[in-house]
Amino acid sequence: WSSDVCSSDLISSNGYIRFGAGDASLQLNTTLPNIADPNNIVAAYWDDLNPPAGGSIWSTVRGSSPSRTFTASWVDIFRLGTSTDPISFQIVLDESTKSVTINYRDTVSSMSSNGGSATAGLESADGEMGTQISANKAILQSGTSYRCSNAPLAPMAVSTASLPVGTTAAAYSQTLGATGGTGT
Repeated sequence: WSSDVCSSDLISSNGYIRFGAGDASLQLNTTLPNIADPNNIVAAYWDDLNPPAGGSIWSTVRGSSPSRTFTASWVDIFRLGTSTDPISFQIVLDESTKSVTINYRDTVSSMSSNGGSATAGLESADGEMGTQISANKAILQSGTSYRCSNAPLAPMAVSTASLPVGTTAAAYSQTLGATGGTGT
């Protein structure tokens, strides 16, 4: 996401944010990326949710340009077909770092706990690129967060227990760097 490209968003009652114009009411989640609508989204818990049964959805902007954060929260929201065990989660967009953080406060539900029927991830405007955190897998645990960022990677130190032939009792490490490549 980028404040230079997008100045509006739509908060879906079904657990995602859509940037720019388009429909934000689709409740049937898909895998990401996917060229089918909706595109240009950040999905925290894209599922068939039922806010009229209880809970609230709110958003806030904090700070001033160019260091604002935008937070959208789904608090004590029920999945369609249940009136017990509401779920709570949020999406935080950070203008200065261009990062997206998805926080899960409570994802335990009597129906499809921990995102067992939900999609989480990010997708580009054309739906051709994206990062999927989960799709219909119960891995979105209460008390966890995921952060997506385009920050450059620092060189990594790689250690291995495999030593060259004839070497004993000596540590082996190599610092690696990466250049080039494509992707985001």
